[in-house]
Amino acid sequence: MKKMRWRERPDIVARLVNTGSIKSWKSKHIVLKPNEAVSIVVDGKVRDTLSETTLTNYVGGFGRWLGAKMGMGRADHKLVFALTGPLDLLFPLSGRMMDGSAATGLLNLRVQIVRDDVPKLLNLFHSGPQTITRADLVGMFQAELESRVIIPLLARMPDGRALRGPQFQKELEAMCRTEMRSGFDLAGITLIKAFATTNMTDIERLASYRAEVNAVRARLDVDSEARLAEVERARELTLARIGVENDAIVATAAGKADAALQDKLLGLRKMEETLAVERADAMERQKSMLTKARELAEISDNSEKQRLDAALDAFERIQEAKRTRQQAKAIQATARQAASDQMQKQMMQLAADHGALSPEVVKAFLTEQTEQRAVEVEGIKATAEE
Repeated sequence: MKKMRWRERPDIVARLVNTGSIKSWKSKHIVLKPNEAVSIVVDGKVRDTLSETTLTNYVGGFGRWLGAKMGMGRADHKLVFALTGPLDLLFPLSGRMMDGSAATGLLNLRVQIVRDDVPKLLNLFHSGPQTITRADLVGMFQAELESRVIIPLLARMPDGRALRGPQFQKELEAMCRTEMRSGFDLAGITLIKAFATTNMTDIERLASYRAEVNAVRARLDVDSEARLAEVERARELTLARIGVENDAIVATAAGKADAALQDKLLGLRKMEETLAVERADAMERQKSMLTKARELAEISDNSEKQRLDAALDAFERIQEAKRTRQQAKAIQATARQAASDQMQKQMMQLAADHGALSPEVVKAFLTEQTEQRAVEVEGIKATAEE
């Protein structure tokens, strides 16, 4: 028996699977991890929602295949898979403040799909794709978030310094909870936390994670899955550290500085730095390996080119020697033929001077000349074929 895999990439949040589309003689298990859930939908009605379990021989199999061939068992049977663990959605934060200056940053919404809300995802699948990623969710809610939260909130901020204060973070989270509740509710999404960063170092770091993910997916290396998981871990650490930093700023401003919060922040920073060093070393090793492989390929190409050039030079020398030999033989054949013609002419003239030029003599002369021509022609052909 084989296991059915619904989440090939770490950025996939949910997937709708029509079990009738799984054509397999062998049945497959569905194994749900602790942070995964599935809703079973039959003829448009939700039968059950399960998590942290194994559905044995649930899809595929000879019996279902034969039933489909015979027109039996044609009920509309779908499975809605979802990741129930917390996930981060990054939105661009941009707008004008009261002093007319532009604000640039990133807004992170930490959300979760609760097990009982998995059936609500059907509202997203109704007219959309069969697979939903984090980027899809960002695209679905970006316009609403900008118009309801980001633009109005930034318009109330006096200047850029206010964006780094605790009041901005408080108002941002409050507005996200109030203004986005209905949209998130309809999609079965629960907002856990909202925070923003305008630190250019963090913005560039998060952008580099996205660029690296796109590059890894484009290459389709054998280690792509491990590389994507590594980038995802680094991304989660960075976002967790930014969130705790904002919590520390709010707590300090309220006079509730917490040593445990500072220890947590220090631990996250150390983990982030350690992972960054490990990833830099790994990338350096990979770059070194690629450089060596490129150099070996160039050496191999140069050796092959040298062998080819040597072979071409040898072939050209052989051909030149052959042409010289053929020309020499042709000159010799021409000289021999000219000497033979001259001698025969003299013999004919001598026979005529002595009155011995009879028809029999002329016939013998022509026969001998014809045979000699044939021998010369054969010699020239043999020379050309060498």
